[in-house]
Amino acid sequence: MPISKRKSQTLVDVNTINELFVKGNHSQSFPLRVHYFPATQSKTIFTVSKKKLSKAVDRNKVKRLLKDIYFNNYSKQENIQKFHLGFVYLSSKITSHQEMAKSMDKIMNKINQ
Repeated sequence: MPISKRKSQTLVDVNTINELFVKGNHSQSFPLRVHYFPATQSKTIFTVSKKKLSKAVDRNKVKRLLKDIYFNNYSKQENIQKFHLGFVYLSSKITSHQEMAKSMDKIMNKINQ
């Protein structure tokens, strides 16, 4: 059974995730914060705090929206530098798709400069 493209671009190594959040740089544009550091292959992780959104349905919805925005807009671009990215959702309410897309666009522009 072949591994899907999204699965191969997901950050799962615990040590790398710890290094990302402890030693990596970060940038913020509400309602998102991204932690990043250079890597040979781009991999991402999306997190939503249980304290901010207590219902699992809401957390999963936000993660689905973030993954949709990222994988449809940024993962296909070849001219972007390779980074491990950790997206953290900061708001205690579900924001619209447009607001999340604007926020992610600002963050990705900051990172790629």
